[in-house]
Amino acid sequence: DDYRRIFIPNSALADPIIEGLIKAGWEPEE
Repeated sequence: DDYRRIFIPNSALADPIIEGLIKAGWEPEE
């Protein structure tokens, strides 16, 4: 939930950041 509080207000940046993390082997919890 912490990452959502940080990323949701910056959703324009969140998508590329999350995609980068997933490519690095990290996946967000749905």
